[in-house]
Amino acid sequence: AEALEWRERNKDILSRSRTPEWQSDFRVLTRAENGRPILYTCFRHISAGNVEETLAHQAAVFEAGVLSLRGGVQDFDIIVDCHGFGSQHLDPRPLLPFMAMMKQPYRDRVHTVLMVGAPFAFNFVTTLVFRCISEKTRRKGKFLSVEEAVAHIRCTGGIDVARVVQDIMAFNRQGTECQPGEAHGRHLPSELDDAASPSHRSMAQDILPTPMPMRSPTVGGEIHHRGFVHQLEDLKSSKLPGKVAHASGSDHGSASQGLPRISAHSRQALEMRSASEGVVAPRWSCCRRRGDRRA
Repeated sequence: AEALEWRERNKDILSRSRTPEWQSDFRVLTRAENGRPILYTCFRHISAGNVEETLAHQAAVFEAGVLSLRGGVQDFDIIVDCHGFGSQHLDPRPLLPFMAMMKQPYRDRVHTVLMVGAPFAFNFVTTLVFRCISEKTRRKGKFLSVEEAVAHIRCTGGIDVARVVQDIMAFNRQGTECQPGEAHGRHLPSELDDAASPSHRSMAQDILPTPMPMRSPTVGGEIHHRGFVHQLEDLKSSKLPGKVAHASGSDHGSASQGLPRISAHSRQALEMRSASEGVVAPRWSCCRRRGDRRA
């Protein structure tokens, strides 16, 4: 009942009929190979003061995280990059509403929280949080260095995903100014285009069971993400991971022509979506099951 009431109060944010005033860089950054989204924020870009909009921002990102779940995964990881943490972040007012949101509408949605490079003063925040959560939830938190966090993501999410995380943390250490919101080409609440709206969720689960990690930020600061149109371009050049595989060699018959292979169901879903968005879908050859040989 409490979760339903919360969703009713925040339906404008959850339905995206209203965009919150972004209070940080908190967003869905990428997705692990097993389909688990990775949410990321850096204290350098967290502005303090507007509690209501901070909570609206967090709700929008959590909802985007749920829409980004793939492959049967039911929870997401959160990376809290403590670079830039200072006394301005010691305001405890957002903590109780945030913990209430974690306990009800997004209960059991958090898999792991990685707190990266936490300074000694960060103990004040963790002490307050730990008083509000169970022992089971406390065990989800890990205090790691930058190198340890990247190694952890490499083991749990894959090499490409770890590179995205490593690059964004390095990028955030190139300056000191606080730049919340969609600065430097960020896309909030998610860098993943397939989580753009609730109506795309069922189709995205069919055609995007594995991660579509964004490209890392360039030195100039622009962040490039892999949207649906880019994924179609990747299909043409056989770059898309997951179910789609580039076949080469005469033992695959027609697939030896260099066409990407994709399931018939996924092909139909992509054709329907490309038609609705005015995009010319690429050619491909169908595959029935992994390991089948083409005639």
